Amino acid sequence: MGKNIALVDDSKSFCMLVSSLLASRGHMVVAFHDAESFLANDVKRDAFDLFLFDINLPGMDGLEMIACLKSDPELAHTPTLLLTGDATKGRVTQAANYGIAGYIAKPIDPEPFVQRVLAVLALR
Repeated sequence: MGKNIALVDDSKSFCMLVSSLLASRGHMVVAFHDAESFLANDVKRDAFDLFLFDINLPGMDGLEMIACLKSDPELAHTPTLLLTGDATKGRVTQAANYGIAGYIAKPIDPEPFVQRVLAVLALR
């Protein structure tokens, strides 16, 4: 059965690519182009099985958004994969301190990306 995935990334073309890759495996991706629109959305955030967040977003960045979600008891256990072109040790360590499931460096290689997402979803 397909899973519901929230994707927050400011690149429309990247969102289309990820949506296409995961929809082809039976999953539903809901894309948001910034943290604020995701946090303010009427969609129940606890309805998602996985969060995919870019670190570098306009306004609130991905790490701030993770901190916000991990402080919410209803959302704290939803696995999060961080998507980043900035995989510096400090940023990755900071994200790991929030208990993320991992990170994926951009640009992505489609098949390993899908396999990583599927592996995290299988643990849910």
